[in-house]
Amino acid sequence: MEAKRAAIVAAVVSARKEEAAKAAVKLPDAASCAEDAESKRAVQMEAKRAAVQAAVAAARKADVRKVTAMDLFGQELSRQQLDPGSIAPEVKDFRMQGNYGLTKFIKP
Repeated sequence: MEAKRAAIVAAVVSARKEEAAKAAVKLPDAASCAEDAESKRAVQMEAKRAAVQAAVAAARKADVRKVTAMDLFGQELSRQQLDPGSIAPEVKDFRMQGNYGLTKFIKP
């Protein structure tokens, strides 16, 4: 019985030593992993921001203007020549709305 007790005590002591060795080799905790992930995301966002700023600077540097009829057709065209349907036709004064339903049959 003494031998069994000594074997159990030795096993417990060795298990505690292993736990202490694992604790000495600290694994990264959740806070440091979160900080690493946050710093990686910050670096990625900064790279995207720099790319967008470069694209904006290039767009501002280029001579950008709207296309005109002169660019497309080579001659100056009037608005009616470009799109004859866009000029609204002359509208008559108004149209009287007819009576429908029960009021149609009421005599004055």
